[in-house]
Amino acid sequence: MSHKVFFNSKKNKNEDIINILITNLNRRYKYELHIASCYLSNDLEQVFKFILNLNQHFKLDRVIFYIDARQVVKSGIENINKYLVKKINEKLSLDVAFNVVDDNVLFHTKALILKNEHQGILLIGSSNFSDLGLFSQQGNYESLIFTTENDDIDDFLSTLPRNKFRTLEHFSEFKSADNLTFQYAILQQGRFVHKWQQTINQYFAVKYDLTEDGRVQISSNELKELGFDTDVASISRQFFKFDEGSHEINNEYNRLRSKGIETYLGHWIPISLIPKIDNKKFEYFLCDLESLFHNQIIHHREEMDKVFHTLLYKNFISHYSQPPEEILLDKFAKL
Repeated sequence: MSHKVFFNSKKNKNEDIINILITNLNRRYKYELHIASCYLSNDLEQVFKFILNLNQHFKLDRVIFYIDARQVVKSGIENINKYLVKKINEKLSLDVAFNVVDDNVLFHTKALILKNEHQGILLIGSSNFSDLGLFSQQGNYESLIFTTENDDIDDFLSTLPRNKFRTLEHFSEFKSADNLTFQYAILQQGRFVHKWQQTINQYFAVKYDLTEDGRVQISSNELKELGFDTDVASISRQFFKFDEGSHEINNEYNRLRSKGIETYLGHWIPISLIPKIDNKKFEYFLCDLESLFHNQIIHHREEMDKVFHTLLYKNFISHYSQPPEEILLDKFAKL
């Protein structure tokens, strides 16, 4: 039979938990503490203080965590070791086992158990061991129930996904790039700052797919005389010329590239470099680029219209094709 700890409560939730434990357990015995949670407080000191408070009311001899792998990545293995595992071990003289639940789906269970060979209690509900879930006085609405049935406690522990458990040490080892937790770790530990594999001039190239009549002309000089580079079934032309070397931002970007990793998602840099990026330089660069862009639109408008209408007149491109100016404005809007 289960009983209420709290229903739809916003505050004083950790105090309510302590009171229920005191009411239902014999404090003369030693207890093993089990904590299962999908999320943890951003301030791990909150979790430590909760365990410290429990230890002042009960004789704890061991603490066992079951925490979702994504939260472990977010909190950081070093922080968990420093502010939870070692601190509990050294300050409270308790053994600690920290199980990382490493699966492609969330370990969304939230529970607390105190047990020994004589008796035990299982608290289970919606509350994570997070700020809004448990510790804040202005937290989420949460509900929690408890049972003292040993069969329920044993059943809960026996159904934990132990085949997905990893120790902190094992979890810190390199993972396959296909592993979802590894991918999440990459997103947590860095940022993708650029996806271009081109120069700015190349980015603003105007490209068209050719019709059958146009593909026939690939081997001739007619398309090249119009200023286009030819491919198997398409053409492209760089109407604009930007002096990229004149921008200080070019040096800034090259500095970032030298510190990061080029991936198919873009250029990734460690999060530690993010504060070193001078955002004002980027803002000045974009303002400068916008001015240059619109000046070049005005300067090349007549030539672009002439070339576009020649391509249409000779049926080298589809009559549904966008004019060069529209293509370029779309590209600029996507920067």
